[in-house]
Amino acid sequence: MKSVLSGILLLLLLPIASLSKASSNAEGYDKNIFFVSSPDSLEIIQSLIQDAILHRRASEFSQALEILPVIRSFGERYNEPDVLEWGYLLSGHSYLGLSQFERAEYYYRKTFTILEEDNYESLGAVYNNLGNLFRVTGEYDRAIDYLTESIFFNEKLDDSNVPIAINHITISQLYSQQLQFSRALYHVAKAIELYDNQSKDVLYISISNLRGRISEQIGLYDQALTSFYTSLAAAEEIGSLPHKADSYFNIATAYQGLGDIDNTQKYYQKYLPYLERMESRVRWNRYSTISNFYSSIGEHDVALEYIEIAGEHLEDLEISYNNVVYLRNKGDVLHRAGKYNDAEEYFNLIFENLDLNPVDVHQPVNYWSRARNLFKLDRDEAFNVSELAVLATERERMDTGFSESVTSGFFTLYHPFFVMLSYEYAKDGNYSQASDILEMARARSFRDDLILSNVPVQFQEGLSDDLKAIQEIRAELAEIDRKILELGLQAGNDLLNDRAEILTRLNVLTDEFYSKNPGLTANLELPIASIRQFQQELGRNDAILEFGVSEEYSFALLTTRNGFYFHPINASSSKLADYVTEVRAKITQVRPIDEVNGLIDELSKLLLGDLPINDYSNLLVINDGPLNYLPLDLLRIDDDYLINSITVRYTPSLSVKELLYNRPVSGSSRIKAIVNPTFGKTNDFVAIFRDGVRPLPFTVLEGQFIAEQFGSYADVISGTDASKSHVFNADLTQYRYLHFGTHGAINDVIPDLSGLLFSYEENDDGYLRFTEMYDLRLNSELVMLSACNTGVGKLVSGEGVMGLQRAFLYAGARNVGVSLWSIFDRSAAMVMREFYSGLTIGTSTSQNNYAYLMRNARLNVKNQPGFEHPVHWAPFVITGI
Repeated sequence: MKSVLSGILLLLLLPIASLSKASSNAEGYDKNIFFVSSPDSLEIIQSLIQDAILHRRASEFSQALEILPVIRSFGERYNEPDVLEWGYLLSGHSYLGLSQFERAEYYYRKTFTILEEDNYESLGAVYNNLGNLFRVTGEYDRAIDYLTESIFFNEKLDDSNVPIAINHITISQLYSQQLQFSRALYHVAKAIELYDNQSKDVLYISISNLRGRISEQIGLYDQALTSFYTSLAAAEEIGSLPHKADSYFNIATAYQGLGDIDNTQKYYQKYLPYLERMESRVRWNRYSTISNFYSSIGEHDVALEYIEIAGEHLEDLEISYNNVVYLRNKGDVLHRAGKYNDAEEYFNLIFENLDLNPVDVHQPVNYWSRARNLFKLDRDEAFNVSELAVLATERERMDTGFSESVTSGFFTLYHPFFVMLSYEYAKDGNYSQASDILEMARARSFRDDLILSNVPVQFQEGLSDDLKAIQEIRAELAEIDRKILELGLQAGNDLLNDRAEILTRLNVLTDEFYSKNPGLTANLELPIASIRQFQQELGRNDAILEFGVSEEYSFALLTTRNGFYFHPINASSSKLADYVTEVRAKITQVRPIDEVNGLIDELSKLLLGDLPINDYSNLLVINDGPLNYLPLDLLRIDDDYLINSITVRYTPSLSVKELLYNRPVSGSSRIKAIVNPTFGKTNDFVAIFRDGVRPLPFTVLEGQFIAEQFGSYADVISGTDASKSHVFNADLTQYRYLHFGTHGAINDVIPDLSGLLFSYEENDDGYLRFTEMYDLRLNSELVMLSACNTGVGKLVSGEGVMGLQRAFLYAGARNVGVSLWSIFDRSAAMVMREFYSGLTIGTSTSQNNYAYLMRNARLNVKNQPGFEHPVHWAPFVITGI
């Protein structure tokens, strides 16, 4: 007879979405005929056990329960513990399948009465079953306790990595359902570590899928997509149709998170033919999810049809805690269809039904969805529910984790809701509250990262081993990034999947580090910056312009010393992205200036409306979404560019501005300029530059300008000396200013692969990557990146651009000068000469003057014959304080 453990594993590893029912040899048994009347009937009993297993696999639980009394009776009568063990366990499985939880628990616990203390294999299996039982009933803490016990017993066995990995997978799922994502990632990493043979089987697919789903939950959709494509490849390799179908569905949801409508629809269409062959417990959820997608793109009839089908399948299951997802999805579908009263009925049911799982009920998204609908029905109640949503989101935030890649994904999920609430407060005239709410979701992960950035320096004693482990994982990440860069488009999904695994381990180690030292994270609880404190400091000519952008709500809020001005923007994030893309394209293609200005005028009216922008000469801008890619002073009022009358500076958020302002800055007035690297042969470089690396002779002029202007205060490095190793080996903390005149490259899919190119060295490709910039130590008041596209990168909702300026701000700069599109070498050199000629050596220069000097430099270039077109002068901006 097969061992209990192998049988349990066989049951656990079966795909949830079984596409075909197993045939059974056990048909028409008469429970009243006890035909196994002697110990010699053991062979018949073994056959019945196999039949019961087949019934259980096919979800024919009642048929299995017709056989199991015979099996249990035989085991009890003839003292056959193996038979009894199968009888009790399969009874537990079958009652669990019928949602008769008390009966299931009774039979699982009966198994303990026949097991020896040293039967670690069976004890591990029973604890595992009880853990899964409590997982189904929504008692997650009890489930985790029992699954942890299962790991304890399995660790006593040789070659038990597979069952332990399965336990870690289940525990990870439970933590993710409780929104404790750092713990969830920890257990995913443990599963990966244990299951290191990487054979393409069901467990391999399960681990990849789980990592993808958790990545989705925290908004890391690109990482999720990598994991799901890995699962698809494995499913195709082993010929598993159910897992292939599941991969189609998962890939669709990841594309949906990325806002890629075409690919979302493509993969849902690939998946739909398989859906009717799935079990009801799968179908209801999948129809509900697909319904939500069609609702989001305005196909309300299709959405309502699918949500009704989902409800029919859910009724067949009679498992109440699943209703939370269904009720929310149906409420969202009805809301988008304009049926607000009907939607409120479904949202109400989530919070009124005490049978629902409290963990699922109190997810922030449930509060937010209901609040969004209530703003169409009852504004007072909508604000009340929104307050609960904010509290729930903040509570969840501290459970999410502390690594920036995780927290930035988390705020991506909730940013649209904060924009909604901010809009509604502003609509009612509560402007300061509107600004503060928006601040709660703006650059929060960057703020947290800046708060934690000094921890390694402050707490070196006693933490060196933990920090060393983190550095070792980061070194692994850097090595695989180097391989991906070398291969370029040839880098396959396996490499990207390996990168995702390493990043998971890095996130886990980072969270472990802070979890073991809770005192290090205390400052994360400090209040965010409030608009009122900044408003009091504004001068008569100063103003703060904030944007909130989402698919449903967009607006501009202007704060002055004496009050606020609110302008609703009648455009979604997608529409604004189209506008910005078109403006940038017309400029970089050097289209006729009248054509460019016509489009800019249209966008200016859309973004600014009747805001009294021209009444103020100093403007602090906090952008959102695609507006991060546009220099605001390029906009026009009354046929005149804003740059002609207004000095514009940028900051990621008020909280980040405050943190940057309080940083120490080098007391010297020294500047280091690294210009005109010697690039060598094209094929010496990473794939990102293989199309050709042209020399940058005009950056030599930039170095000469700086040397002339700063004299003995300047260190100018060029040619072969302008190397990556020089950047790392030089003491950069002594420089108040840093200037880089070289090529930049932006990877908006994997921001970590963005970087700056320096002189080629024999043992190094000369490419300073985004993540390596984080390791620089600066005390700079200003870092100037005189290279193409240094201000662009991947946009993350609420966080802004995950680009080079962010890395240098993290490394210790207070301000970073960047360009927002490809620039002509001569134009850049002219702007830089004008900029540095305005600096006064040996005196402290305020940030507002940096923005003013950059504005003057651009104006001086703009006013020269042949350089009037925005392509020459517009792209340069300074972001920071």
